[in-house]
Amino acid sequence: MEIKDVESSRREELVRIALLGLRAPAEIGSGERWCHVWGTEGAVSLSYCPLSKYDDEDFWGSSPGLDLEWTVERTKQLDSGEAAPDENELRQWRQALCRRDAEIGEAFVAWITPMRDASGNVEAYALWLFSETGAPDDPPTLEGIFDNVDDAKAQLRSEGYFKE
Repeated sequence: MEIKDVESSRREELVRIALLGLRAPAEIGSGERWCHVWGTEGAVSLSYCPLSKYDDEDFWGSSPGLDLEWTVERTKQLDSGEAAPDENELRQWRQALCRRDAEIGEAFVAWITPMRDASGNVEAYALWLFSETGAPDDPPTLEGIFDNVDDAKAQLRSEGYFKE
């Protein structure tokens, strides 16, 4: 979990506060668990695919929907099995799968949620991930506390692809 720039003692308190919300029952009247994550004013939702999703994926072919910079000839060789992808092509292919998943929403849902102090001012932002395959009762994962939305997005970008 990343914690950026907030004073150390306050960081720990913000993490504790964020995680405390996971134990709270559904907000009265909403019937929705975890609404403090996605229902907070100013929360930002992103479709996110971590690169690790395809770390172990074996090449099974390209598709027109994948953003690959391969020549038509090379694509045909790879798709027909005439040639196997080298490590660089395999990495490009896995990254393209991840970008596609983020684009079409077959990925995690990331929420960047403002954390407000007692006066209602934004003090920090919590980055939460909801698994694409998780059950509705599965809680989101707190990925970090950040000073601003851009820092939270930079964390996501360093580990995968997202679409707003």
